[in-house]
Order: sequence, then C-alpha cells, then structure tokens
Amino acid sequence: MKENEKAQEQELEKVYYVAGLIMKHLRGELTELEEAVLNAWIEESEANRLLFHDLTDPERLHSSLGHLSKDSSAAFERLKKKFAASSPKTIRLASPWRWAAVAAVLIVAAGIALLPYMTNRKQQLENSSTAKATVDIPPGGNKAVLTLADGSKIVLDAAADGTLARQGNAVISKKGEQVIYDVSSSTDNQEALSLKSNTITTPRGGQYPVILPDGSKVMLNAASSITFPPVFTGTERKVEITGEAYFEVATLRLRSGQKMPFKVVVNGMQVEVLGTHFNINAYADEPIIATTLVEGAVKVMKEGKEVRLNPGQQSQLTKTNELKKVENANLEEAVAWKNGVFYLSSADIGSIMRQISRWYDIEVEYTHGIPAGHISGEVPRSMNLSEVLKVLQESGVKINLDGKKVMVQ
Repeated sequence: MKENEKAQEQELEKVYYVAGLIMKHLRGELTELEEAVLNAWIEESEANRLLFHDLTDPERLHSSLGHLSKDSSAAFERLKKKFAASSPKTIRLASPWRWAAVAAVLIVAAGIALLPYMTNRKQQLENSSTAKATVDIPPGGNKAVLTLADGSKIVLDAAADGTLARQGNAVISKKGEQVIYDVSSSTDNQEALSLKSNTITTPRGGQYPVILPDGSKVMLNAASSITFPPVFTGTERKVEITGEAYFEVATLRLRSGQKMPFKVVVNGMQVEVLGTHFNINAYADEPIIATTLVEGAVKVMKEGKEVRLNPGQQSQLTKTNELKKVENANLEEAVAWKNGVFYLSSADIGSIMRQISRWYDIEVEYTHGIPAGHISGEVPRSMNLSEVLKVLQESGVKINLDGKKVMVQ
C-alpha cells in the first residue's frame, strides 16, 4: 500500500512539474532545457499532445476563462487553497483522465492569472491574421500577352513550351519563360511579313524576356509593350515600345557589309543604335523619358534635336520636349529592375512608390501630398509587398495598406 501511495505521490509531483512548465510556456519564460523537457513530454503520447493543445490554445483559454475575469485574484486564491488542502492520498491517478483533470485544475488556476496576457495574445493573433491576409501581396513575375499580326492573342505565361505560331518563315516559340522568334534564311514572303507587326505586352505586376527575329534580347518591365515585325527587312530594324525596356542589340549586317541600324521609337522620340546595351524608361507617369547607355553608342533624336551618348551617360526628355544629356548617369539605378532589385539610394518617395505600384499592381494614394525626403538602400523585387512596406516604414515613411490600396501619410 505504501508503495502505491509513493507512486501516486511521484505521479502527482510530475503533474505539478509539467503543469508548471505549461504555465511558464504561456508566459514565455521557459529556459532551453525546460522547453526540451516539455517537448519530450508532449511527444510521449497523443493524449499529452491533445491536452497541451487544449490548455494552451488562446481562443479556447480566452473563451473558457472569460467568465472568471471579474474576480480573477479571488478565484485564483480559492483554487490554490482547495488544491493545497488535497493530499497525494486523496487524489487517485489510476487513469489518464484523472491526470488530465489535475493538470487542468492547475492550468485553469494559472489561466485566471494569465487572462490579461491571453486576451492580448488573442488580439495579437487576430491582428496578425488580418494583416497577413491584407498585406501579403506577392511580387510580380514573368507574365505577358503576345498579339499576332492577325489580332489573335497568346497568353505567354500560360502557354506550354514549344512552337506557339508560324508567320511565313518566322517560327514563334516559347522556351522556359522566354519567347523566341526564329527566321529561316529564305526570303520568300519576308517583305510582306515586314509590313505586319506583333506586340508583346506585360501587365502591371509582370515582366517578360523576348528574343527578337534578329537575335536581339529585350526585357520588358511591368506595364510595358514592344511592337515589331516578325521579320526585319530593308535597311533598318525598327521597334516601338511603351513603358520600360532593356535592350541587348545584336549586330546585323546588310548585303553591302554595313551594319543594319536598330531604331527604337517611343512617344515620338527615336533612339538609333548599331550594337549596344541600353535601358529606356518611358512610363507616362514619370517626369522624363530616360535613355541610359550601358555599352556601345546611341543617338537620341526628337523633333530635330539630337543627343549622342557614350557608356555611362543618359539622355532625358522632359514633358516640354527639352532634350538634355547627363554625363555621369547612375547605371546601377537605371538597370536595377532588370537585376531584380528596387534601387532606393537617393530616390524620392514618389519615384519609389510608382515602381512599387507597377510591380505589385496596387494603387497608391497620398493623404497629405507626396512626403519630402529620400531613402537609401536596395530591396529585392522578389519580396512580398508586406516586407517591402516594412523596409519603407523603418525608413520613416508612414504607410497604411487597405486591400490593394497603399495610403502614404
């Protein structure tokens, strides 16, 4: 009989100890060793796991203990006295449910004292859940629509790899997340094809890489487009863009041996190149059209005005058609989007929010006008919107998000 009582006393001590660990868990006071012991107990059985969940779930505790909140101190003292008056001899632990009952008494007692904490914790979880559902807007990705010369459309991000269409001798195919135009050496029908045009358009929250019929590579940024013929013929190659695009122009020679010029037309402005890498930012909501040269040479023309650029230089066309040259452009900033980052160094808040708006397909409003000041640093474009906004908030920008609308104070 004494051995049985001793076993019950040891079991009761275990109840006290584990219940104490659970209380400390609720308060966030566990040491690493205590956390390991508690986890080991939880893993001992499915009954332990379920009991732990029931006794620590914020919703369940808040609901179960809410009616006791008016007199929590007195209730806590009554339970302590009642339990202290018991002895190992008067408590039988012959079955798991009795163990659970004793532990529950202890946890309920602790729960009364911890009710304010659990109320706050419940509110934190609710706020966190609401914020996550509202704020976690994923970044943009490779999305685009190809409009063929006959008006038919192909959603490129939904299309399978392989041949998408044929236009005369031009074979349009998709490989991975890239659309490729391949033209045979035959000249049949090429003149007729050059008079037609294809357009690739990216939505807000999209970008897309393209290999043109001459082998030139183009990366379209969000809310942009490029229009071009399925075959380049004659004495020049000409494309038209909206939005923003980065070009790596391939060298192509005429029958005379001379290089075939490559021309980009945007909003009445023309950029002429022979073989080069450059970026054009021509969004309608930006104050200027900026052409930034990375390597090679380009000539920018607008209504009889002309600017020649060397690597590291930028031309800027204002809304009043003033064309000027910047000798030392910030190349890192100009091509940051292509390299997968938001470049924030010395960028004004309005410029940053326009980039974010296009990439995450959100609306931005200013409650008191665009705040003054600049922000420094780089943020990956692969981050969720919530993470990007957190960086801005830590930099002093006051932001609230309501659905897909960002309010800047």
